[in-house]
Amino acid sequence: MCKKILIICSVIFSVSAFAGKQYAAPFWLGEYPTGYELTANISLKGKAFPNNMLTDTVMCEMSKGQVIHPWAQKTNFSYVAVSEITVYQILKDVSEFEASFKAGDIVEELTYLSEGFCLYRKQGLMNTVDMSCFGEGDARVKVIEKGNINQEVWFQATCKSGEKAWVSTEAFEKQAAGSFKEAQVTGYGEVYEP
Repeated sequence: MCKKILIICSVIFSVSAFAGKQYAAPFWLGEYPTGYELTANISLKGKAFPNNMLTDTVMCEMSKGQVIHPWAQKTNFSYVAVSEITVYQILKDVSEFEASFKAGDIVEELTYLSEGFCLYRKQGLMNTVDMSCFGEGDARVKVIEKGNINQEVWFQATCKSGEKAWVSTEAFEKQAAGSFKEAQVTGYGEVYEP
């Protein structure tokens, strides 16, 4: 489950960078996450914030050999997993772990964490709790607004110019096609860096 400091950082980030419908959690997906090693110098179009709704772009040149992976030590990347928020009305009292919701409460499902657990925010308040995810047809809740729970990973690259640019892994794979290979995980928490 999440550590409290990560939850606090993600809540602050989500409020500052998104327009209420999306949430950015400070993690990269997967127990053994995939990543990239650049096999050539590249130029990418990125964003000032990890949000596809923004039209402003930041041009970012990156060097051959850089490893884009949450376990990389030589290159300093920030990363987030962005998902759409689902809003529920609680129909029956729910009490699980740190979570305690009463019938009538409005609860936002911010993101999927792992192993059937999701992160929730109650009635827009900044305190968050993690608990088992509400599933399809869950009699304890009514969906008010359905978000897409699928997460999109973004990383923040430091460009040769010193500027920073956020790039989604999807956009990276399209823009850098033929100029990267999958990063080589050498052990849990370790990745090869040339």
